[in-house]
Amino acid sequence: MKNAFSGTMLFMLVIFFIVLFTGYICLSINHTRAFNVKNSLIRVIERNGAGNIDLKDNDNFKDEVKQELADIGYRTDGKCDAGWTGFDKEGNESTDTKAAFCLRKVNITNSTLNKSMYYYQVQTFYHLDVPIINLIVNLSIKGDTKPLL
Repeated sequence: MKNAFSGTMLFMLVIFFIVLFTGYICLSINHTRAFNVKNSLIRVIERNGAGNIDLKDNDNFKDEVKQELADIGYRTDGKCDAGWTGFDKEGNESTDTKAAFCLRKVNITNSTLNKSMYYYQVQTFYHLDVPIINLIVNLSIKGDTKPLL
């Protein structure tokens, strides 16, 4: 009886660590995907956002965003914070809580150049879903573009 109880406990301990390791790998993959999407969006914005172009009405921006999200396989969505503009996976402005990514334009002034500059902040999302205890945690990654004229 003693050996049966220890074997069961050892089996449960092994299963626990397998689930823990698998959860860590899944979280790591989701974080990496969101990080890659953020970096891709920053590159797209820096190419299309120069000259103070409104990204909401820029078809080139929408096409590039759609292609980048499809290439990476990004399917996560989330709710934007106050002051942020949400966009769906097609690059169109999203007004509901299911935004694929969020953007915020920040104006800055450069006193040495005497010019008004701006940069965009990008927010992407990833989830931690633990099915055994039914826990879903929404996390986000934020990044900034370089200053644009």
